[in-house]
Amino acid sequence: MQLLQPCRVGFALALGNGSSVTAPASIQSHQSCTQLEIQYIFLLYQFAQGASAFDLMTEKQKQRDKAYFARNTQQEKEKLSRIICNKFIAQQAYKLATTVMWYLHCRSEVRTLDALVSELGRQKRIVIPYCTEDEKGQNKLGLWLLEDLAELIPGTWGILEPPKSRWGEEDKEVLPQELDLIMVPGVAFGRDGGRIGNGAGYYDRLLQEVRTDTLLTAVCYEAQVSDKVIMEKYDVYMDTILTEKNCYYPN
Repeated sequence: MQLLQPCRVGFALALGNGSSVTAPASIQSHQSCTQLEIQYIFLLYQFAQGASAFDLMTEKQKQRDKAYFARNTQQEKEKLSRIICNKFIAQQAYKLATTVMWYLHCRSEVRTLDALVSELGRQKRIVIPYCTEDEKGQNKLGLWLLEDLAELIPGTWGILEPPKSRWGEEDKEVLPQELDLIMVPGVAFGRDGGRIGNGAGYYDRLLQEVRTDTLLTAVCYEAQVSDKVIMEKYDVYMDTILTEKNCYYPN
């Protein structure tokens, strides 16, 4: 395999069978696209090795769209959410945990607010995430020790979070390594523990920072679950998936 026509406006990859793959016009039309060239050459290399990155991305988006639709059209969300949250609290892992991260729902996600509030003031450290950025400007979840719902205001996507003026408070910020159990939201899940999120990378980055013995429990509606979902290099598998109908323990 060899690179042909290495230039600003076009390039092609010669394959071992004598044929070649050429960048599409949408890429070739960029007059200054060094980074695009690099990315596209890498994808073409994958294609030449028999793995079409384009097909994988397309299929992953199809899985995400299908699960979005299933979640958005789910009936009796409040009722089913109570069942799912009760299962989360009933886990042995929850009973044994000292520091538990809950998420606060938005849009059509499993509703968690009422169950979370009922757990405040009990003998657990309840942590909630909020959307921020790291020193490189990448999406990151900050972790806030929640003691009273009055500490929060609507933030990114309308999700309740601490006001920016309080971010970084020493006695309120929590390190990922302190988490014993994490409630993980998502869009699509596989019965093997695979997870597809919204695509912003917030949870992917957080889950790579936690301890190896931190338990990851996904909560979702049964309609969001299929046999498998497409997983990529930095995606993280769940230890448990809880729905209104089933409890999946992939590991």
